Amino acid sequence: MLKLFYIDPQSYNNLADYDRYLLTNIDTEKYFFCSEKFNFEISGNTKIDKCFFYNSLSGFKKVISYVKSVIYILKNVKKHKPDIIHFQWLKIPHFDYFVLKKIKIVQKTKKQYTHLCI
Repeated sequence: MLKLFYIDPQSYNNLADYDRYLLTNIDTEKYFFCSEKFNFEISGNTKIDKCFFYNSLSGFKKVISYVKSVIYILKNVKKHKPDIIHFQWLKIPHFDYFVLKKIKIVQKTKKQYTHLCI
């Protein structure tokens, strides 16, 4: 079974609804890294990890909090070795692309990386 890392730092309000419905309908092992404001349950094989806390912060504290969350996810990538990593939102695009490249180098396997950026 494929292992999916689904990362959405903005998973609250309407975006949380979207994430919940999407993940409920994907039949694989899922790790959902989301905002502390995510307030739903997800049926199926989904591990929810509320690791993004930056939403209530401002300025440089917001950036530092986001970077800490992504580093935490990197540690989980090393530990769980996902087959697919999906960033729903790139909050700091240059940093996030750097992280994706780092993951590809560290894993040394063919992985699929997806992202949506608006």
